[in-house]
Amino acid sequence: MWIPTFGGKQLWTDYRWLHGWRVQHSSTLKLWRLLRPNRYLEFSGSRDQVLDRFETQRSEIERGTSPPEDVVILLHGLLRTASSMNSLASAFRLNSDLLPISVSYASSRDSVEEHALALGELVQNLPGEPRLSFVGHSLGNIVLRCMIGNINRNNDANGLLRRMNRIVMLGPPNNGSSFAKKLSELKLFEIVTGRSGSLLGPSWQSLETKLAVPACPFGIIAGDITQSQWRLPNPFLEGPSDWVVTVAETRLEAASELLILPCLHSFLMTNAQAVDASVRFICTGRFTSHST
Repeated sequence: MWIPTFGGKQLWTDYRWLHGWRVQHSSTLKLWRLLRPNRYLEFSGSRDQVLDRFETQRSEIERGTSPPEDVVILLHGLLRTASSMNSLASAFRLNSDLLPISVSYASSRDSVEEHALALGELVQNLPGEPRLSFVGHSLGNIVLRCMIGNINRNNDANGLLRRMNRIVMLGPPNNGSSFAKKLSELKLFEIVTGRSGSLLGPSWQSLETKLAVPACPFGIIAGDITQSQWRLPNPFLEGPSDWVVTVAETRLEAASELLILPCLHSFLMTNAQAVDASVRFICTGRFTSHST
């Protein structure tokens, strides 16, 4: 009998994905588990026990299926869950041939480096050798850049970089977060956001050296609320921003395009314009048919 899981999405990080099945770890609970696609619990135990169970189930999971040729991996932001990327997942299913995979990671529980290692393990163990695209929101982009940095340092031993197609970054704090730095003066900030929140602010310099600039084409979507109906700027930030990250902080050398939308940071991954532009860029390499 399979057991339903009861939330706790902030506590679990994906290490394997196979046609909706997931191997997850919780550093808080010191536990590994195997979930069915309906999020029912199949098995829990040690890492070796869960991976053994996963491999035992593999033939059943893969029966009647083929490895995907193109996937788009969706990475949520700090204090969010994989569910926050549902609008993007639905748009890719409806408007492309790519298979969307929404990845969970315990954003407020572990460090960016730990999230990057987990993401690398998941990507490396996807079925087949699919072409890889990514759409990240906020912290998800920093996790991705850290993973790419890890791959570079290991000389891309598994050939992942050659399979990377395109990336869209939604509200990425590519140059750290001055807002996180200011909030870090409040002791409650690190308690709530964990080590990852601290790394975006006061500890940014120690993290930045571990981040890579993607070699594949990538585009950035930034928010500027001064262009929206909600015009109240964040008094702690200088210049146009989405109230959390400034437009200047999203910039990254070698980006193919920068698209600025009148949207708050927390809604970039559900904003209709951002969703449409993300799908278009991943499929065509342009945010709009008139991009310059």
